[in-house]
Amino acid sequence: MMAVPITVVFWAVVAMLSLLAVLTIYLFAARWVEDRKQEAAVAYVERNRIKWYRVLRGLEEADASLVPENEAERMAVEEIFRSYMKNLSDPEINGRIRGFAETYLAYFYKRKLRSRDWSTRMNALYRIEDFKISNLLEDLRKLDRKKLSAEETFQLLMIELQFEPDLFLERTERHLGKLTEYEARQLFFLMPDHLFEQAGKRFPDLEPVFRYALIEVLGMRQDLAKLPFLEGLLDSPDDETRIRALRAIDALGIRTPNRILKQAINSTVWEERFLAGRMLHRLHPGEAAVFAEQLKEDPSWLVRQEILTLSKKIYGAKTADQNDGEEVSGWRR
Repeated sequence: MMAVPITVVFWAVVAMLSLLAVLTIYLFAARWVEDRKQEAAVAYVERNRIKWYRVLRGLEEADASLVPENEAERMAVEEIFRSYMKNLSDPEINGRIRGFAETYLAYFYKRKLRSRDWSTRMNALYRIEDFKISNLLEDLRKLDRKKLSAEETFQLLMIELQFEPDLFLERTERHLGKLTEYEARQLFFLMPDHLFEQAGKRFPDLEPVFRYALIEVLGMRQDLAKLPFLEGLLDSPDDETRIRALRAIDALGIRTPNRILKQAINSTVWEERFLAGRMLHRLHPGEAAVFAEQLKEDPSWLVRQEILTLSKKIYGAKTADQNDGEEVSGWRR
């Protein structure tokens, strides 16, 4: 085996130690810079806390001393604004925050939108939404034409919905199929009522993820006026649509109409029969027992378990964890 010259080993060690020294200096320098930023931000807040209180309360006008001069002061202003918005729900205060942000902070965010760093762009998008900075819409649309991450695309949709809700569905239609169901639900929750109604009318044309999310939100809103719409979905050829519709009907917390129960009980899909069994708990015991009779020997163990729970509720059965076939107050698991 060929020996490695001692000089090679020596210089390799020197190179490694040099690299370690450079990294150490860099980390200390970065920490020092971050500490200086933090100190500058704290100093800004201490210096201007009372003045910001008076400005945001409408007791005096903002002057040049409040305009942030660097990144640290900008971050301090953001924290002040976010604190007020989190703890107070005051349209006038929010309006003053928006006015200041559009006048003095928009430049910072416009520059950050052009950054190559993903987290920098996302931070700018979050702040634009938080402070409702509408004078950057054109810049956002230029960004929208570029190749974006899924997170950026969703955040742009949130901003678009906030500023131009009436054009939201038409302008953003090409993006909707890229969303997760969770993101779609968030958009539906933020939609004004008239836009939500418009989305419902376009239900058949929506992407599947949006259809499912809309049904979930209908259940969460617990709007009884939507029961006919949900019932109409029970005739869908798509199993998932019917299951979601039944779940939304169950979330309404009402005594489910017999026609819906009968259709679900006779379904070939076990999830629908399971939901029917859960709905029986809201019926009068006598009515529940009649419907439950059709499900007590269901092929699905979960359906049978739901009916067993119902039987205990009705008859007060005290047996526990019995094997299939064992009788409980006349009903078998």
